[in-house]
Amino acid sequence: MAYRLVNDGLRTRRGPAVAPTPVADRVRSREALRAAVGVEETPVLFFQTIPDHPRGLVPNMYADGGLRDILGNQDTLRDAYAFNWASVHNRPEPHEGGLLLADASRRGLLIESDGAVTGAAAANADMLGWAMESSSVIEPRRISVFVLTEITLEYFRLVDQHILPLIDSTWTHRIVASDFTRPPARTLAPGDDPSFPLRGDPQPATSGSWNHSWQALGDPERDAYEALSRIYPLFGLDVGGNPFVDADRVVTARLQA
Repeated sequence: MAYRLVNDGLRTRRGPAVAPTPVADRVRSREALRAAVGVEETPVLFFQTIPDHPRGLVPNMYADGGLRDILGNQDTLRDAYAFNWASVHNRPEPHEGGLLLADASRRGLLIESDGAVTGAAAANADMLGWAMESSSVIEPRRISVFVLTEITLEYFRLVDQHILPLIDSTWTHRIVASDFTRPPARTLAPGDDPSFPLRGDPQPATSGSWNHSWQALGDPERDAYEALSRIYPLFGLDVGGNPFVDADRVVTARLQA
């Protein structure tokens, strides 16, 4: 009886079992980056990567060979004029203990002092809809499958290879498609981008606030697949219709062919 009373008392003091707290959805980071890129009124695809257990300031953020140098000299699949996170015109700037690299109206990267990353790609003719706008005068604006796939893979090539190893923690990746149903709604079609005139069967976005996350795998091709597998259903499509995907990964060689 005494044993039971002691254990009941311990359970009372300890309280009920509590589920692990989910990684915070850093809405403010997305809002700040959206403003920095100047796309407050434009649909935006966000990528975010958050440490599950932040450990304070990331060391050597501004040191020679540190994150600032890595952002300023990115190892991209193609040059900085392609669909990646490098910039021809701007250099990474210190921002509240982290870094900000923004190209107005196109894209931007925000690395916070604890290593959390937010990327923003505008769903307009300058970025995700590159070379697709000429056929969309009276149609909803179509997203390029090639551009979407390349910039997604480039995000994870940068983050998985250069950010995740800096902190001894598990990480959570997230994609957020914001305002994709704002008129004219953004569309995506299965298959590759067709030659002009654009054909296919583009499907409109079905949600204006699409937000999904997963445990980071640390493999750029795998994480890029996981991102696309969460983006395609926004348009009522299966990621298997993406020609740069094979099984459970994005195939880098297909983008470079």
